[in-house]
Amino acid sequence: MIDIQVFVKSFNPFEKIQSLLENIGYRYRTNNIELTKRYFREQEGHKRTHIHVRIDGRKRQLY
Repeated sequence: MIDIQVFVKSFNPFEKIQSLLENIGYRYRTNNIELTKRYFREQEGHKRTHIHVRIDGRKRQLY
């Protein structure tokens, strides 16, 4: 499995981040419980790769 951390200044506009990652084959996972990141995974049938998009400098926060 490959874990990739991406840091951004803001999630806004999130649609732009989501579109860029989905265009290269990753799916946004809405069932993530950590509020300080947005989570993307590979498409089914591909090697396990997770992309975690976080706001730079923010601490982890659940729910």
